[in-house]
Amino acid sequence: MLKRICMTLVCAALMIGLIGCSSSESDNGITVTVATGEETENSDDVLRIGVRDDISRFSYYNEKAEKYTGLEIDIAEEMARRMGYSKVEFETIIPENKGEMLADGRLDCIIACYSITPEREEKYDFSPPYYEDYSIFMVQNSSLFTHLRDLEGCTLGARVGTNTVDELVDYLKEQGLTDGEIKSQSQDGSLLIYDTFRLKLVNSYPQLDTELEEGSVDAMCGDYAMTESFMTDRRTILNVHISEQYYGVATAKGSPLSEPIAEAIQSMIDDGTIDKIIDIWD
Repeated sequence: MLKRICMTLVCAALMIGLIGCSSSESDNGITVTVATGEETENSDDVLRIGVRDDISRFSYYNEKAEKYTGLEIDIAEEMARRMGYSKVEFETIIPENKGEMLADGRLDCIIACYSITPEREEKYDFSPPYYEDYSIFMVQNSSLFTHLRDLEGCTLGARVGTNTVDELVDYLKEQGLTDGEIKSQSQDGSLLIYDTFRLKLVNSYPQLDTELEEGSVDAMCGDYAMTESFMTDRRTILNVHISEQYYGVATAKGSPLSEPIAEAIQSMIDDGTIDKIIDIWD
């Protein structure tokens, strides 16, 4: 079921159309309406933003409160305000549907721990980066792994479709731990066999968390923002950075909103608003 939040100064007629939804007041003094399932009418005064619902501190949907929270939500609300919007609609996305939803106009932009890469810049426009992150290795304490070379011969896990997959192989190659060539793979392509390690690709971070817990993978690889959500006192993050990640707001290539969004984000960087929001959530 799609989860949406519409921030709006609503009239009585609109409230009738959202029967069964709850409303609250945002920090900006704007009425927040939480709707589930029903499509809302598109409007030039509504900025439709794709967000994640499962990343603590960044963008998380609280089922009980029927509300998204996190630093990306705060950034999105302030960005929309500076662009002159009085209504914002949040919709949960997953990596598999974000491109389609931007292309067909269901979303105006994406703020979802989305890394800026040369390959993605060929498909999307990006704002200036609002957050710097890095990719890491998380292991179980019981493994006794403390260094990168402890992972030789191991099975590493990563979420399919993320840029961590390619960057992981490149990093290990730079460190002289592999030649970077796939020697063989499973029939469905979910397990890639290299000379000194195996790479298992899974469909979600919760699945990756389970694989690490059960020992199907020896290390969970991904952006710190993602993997931190699954940190426990039984796990360790190795003191190794696979690659730096820079998160930006993504829009469809050539979208008329690309420049206004970039300008709004840049203004929030320049006046320190982004740093203040990050400080609140870090």
